[in-house]
Amino acid sequence: MPNFNRYIGLLFCFNVQILFAQVDISYRDITIIGNYFTKEEIVYRELGLKKIENSLFNDSLKTIWIQRISDLGLFTHVDIQTHNDSIFIYVKEKKYTWFLPEITWADRNFNVWWQEKDPSRLIYGGTLFLNNLKGCNRALAVQTIHGYNRSYSAQYSRPFPTYNRGYSYSIGAGYWSNHELWYKTRSDKLQFLRVESEPVQRNVWLNGMLRKRLSYYSFLEWQFNYGTYRYSDTALKKDEWAVRQYMAGQNGDYAGVGFAYTTDHRKQRHYPVDGYYLKTGINYTRLNPLMRSPSIIQGCLKGNYFKPIGSWVWTNSLQASYNADINALVVGSLPYVFSRQLGYESRYVRGYEPYVADGMGFALSKTGLRRPVYRHSGKKIPGVASFKNYQTMPVSVWFTIFADAGRVIRPIILPENTLNTRWMTGAGVGMDVILWYTSMARFEISRNHWGNGVFNVSFTNVF
Repeated sequence: MPNFNRYIGLLFCFNVQILFAQVDISYRDITIIGNYFTKEEIVYRELGLKKIENSLFNDSLKTIWIQRISDLGLFTHVDIQTHNDSIFIYVKEKKYTWFLPEITWADRNFNVWWQEKDPSRLIYGGTLFLNNLKGCNRALAVQTIHGYNRSYSAQYSRPFPTYNRGYSYSIGAGYWSNHELWYKTRSDKLQFLRVESEPVQRNVWLNGMLRKRLSYYSFLEWQFNYGTYRYSDTALKKDEWAVRQYMAGQNGDYAGVGFAYTTDHRKQRHYPVDGYYLKTGINYTRLNPLMRSPSIIQGCLKGNYFKPIGSWVWTNSLQASYNADINALVVGSLPYVFSRQLGYESRYVRGYEPYVADGMGFALSKTGLRRPVYRHSGKKIPGVASFKNYQTMPVSVWFTIFADAGRVIRPIILPENTLNTRWMTGAGVGMDVILWYTSMARFEISRNHWGNGVFNVSFTNVF
């Protein structure tokens, strides 16, 4: 009887292995359905195919192919089905020519603008996107912004020629001006120098980027930028020392180069739930290259890690940067614009959105748990025929719990600023609402070490 039970157990395990084993399918034909504008070779190159090949296909390869096609950013939906020895790839194309209106605030984030709710500080305009030019995934974006600040720019980009090798590049140029200079920090908050009668600063810039793909997951990146800047005489009369300290002079030019290595193993990039991302690099910027002036070296590191734990996803990120002026006579001195560390863009501890901290560098850690509370793969919304590929709207809502910690490295010591000499810690909860996979609204409530509650809203768009 014991031997009989052993044989039954072995037979059961063998059958389970067969049941869950992947079935390889030998395919002879691939058909792409729904690519009315996108050229087929754009999809084939992400699959590693120059032409249709007789090869094997299974569920693991299906998952990889769906991820690669989705990461092109050309489609609102991707699916793959098999029938006999044929593979059918179903895609829904995005709207490639699109004008996106924009209305935002002339402040670092929504929380800061909401304190005064001043409509005169709004910025409005829009960007004309010409994506997937000639069906080859090339893109041109032209932006026109008016209101409190003004900006005009154009950016052209060309993708990698294959999924695992080759070069991509982008180049852009623009002009911007505004009536306000974020020119110093007092009581841990930005101070604004405002000139209503004329722009307080004007900038003209050029930039370029070249990437070399090492594999599907990794690439090298070279960057360059050049620009000119000028601050008004009126601003100089109001606070001459601070204006000159901002960029080492009232007017001049700057040039910079950078190099970075990136490896991206996130299973999906719009809202990762598994995998990791790592980027490390170094940048060099010279102000007024024809004069003895600051030369800034910046080293930076950014890493993200995502791990499913049951129905939850654990997220963790680490970001660090350090700046140094190699021509500085006084150790630790930097133009103000290079000393701004925590409280800008995504470099902030949640719970401290109204505050900033200055120094030579920073370290920032963010960790949290997220869990889906609602998912719908095909919510129907009304629309006209030209928007038919957006009428089926995937929706997901995620509940998040988070905790952040950050500190400035070698802070600039001023009696009225205290946050840059201590660890900032914050924690809270939030809700992420995701539409069409890539459009997200994030609502967060957090608490800082003083016990103060802070509410903040941020957005990303689908187009």
